Parts: sequence; structure tokens; C-alpha cells
Amino acid sequence: MEPLSPDHPQINLLFAIDGEPSDADARAMQDLVEALVSSKEWTLSPPEFVNEEDDSSDDPEDKPIITVGGVMRLYSSFPPWDDKVPAAVDRAQYDEVVEIVERLTEFSLSRGVDIVFEYDGEVVGKIRKGLANDSLSDGLLGEWGRTLERDTR
Repeated sequence: MEPLSPDHPQINLLFAIDGEPSDADARAMQDLVEALVSSKEWTLSPPEFVNEEDDSSDDPEDKPIITVGGVMRLYSSFPPWDDKVPAAVDRAQYDEVVEIVERLTEFSLSRGVDIVFEYDGEVVGKIRKGLANDSLSDGLLGEWGRTLERDTR
């Protein structure tokens, strides 16, 4: 694949268990992320396991926010960078994200947990009871896939 400029912006795709996970669910998520990491060569970098607690609220009544999941770095294809990402790289990243969504769909169903996805800090969809919502399947993946079909790069 063609190398991208070292200063090409990157975006985080975060996926995490929605709500407070059990210890068993957290371990299962870590196992899933580790299996993904070792399953292939990744376009930019493999996903990384995330297990963080944010208790930065000033309100003593607030419970800490616990994030257990993974984060994947993607090359930005937002303007003005969209024409600088080779089609092969964009397709490879898309395929990687589809694979992650498929694996997390199975995880959600088998573990009975919901998964939330954030793209560049914005919630872009959820998997609930093993089903991706429209925002994830039609919005993120559907639009990305349609863009790849129209791509003339």
C-alpha cells in the first residue's frame, strides 16, 4: 500500500461496553481485543485495549465513568484530506472496521452487553443484543461503503 504523509491526521474509533461492565465482561473484552490484534496485519495499527475510569466530575454524587473496550486509529478521510488517502488504504480500513463490528456483534449477543462506538469523539452507533443500530450500520458503515463504491481514486 502507498505510504501516507507522516503528518496525515488520524482519528480514533472507540468501541466500548455501554454501562459498567462486570469483571468477566471486561476480561472477555480484553481477550477479544487481543485476538483481533494477533489476527492480522493492520493498516495503520492494531486496536488497543482500553480499561479506564474517569472520576473527574466535581459532583460527589456522580459515579465514575468506566470505559472498557478498544480504540483503533484510522487515517482521516475528511476534507481536505479525503483525496490524499489512497483507495486501497481506505478500503482496507473499512474492511477492518467491518470485521471489528462483526466480532463485537457476536460479543454483544453472547455476553448480553451493549457496545457503543465513537468516531473522533462523537457517538456513531451502538450494538444492542447483537444487532447494530441504523446509525452504525447505515450511517457509518453504509455511507463509508457507498463512498468506496463511487471512489475514482
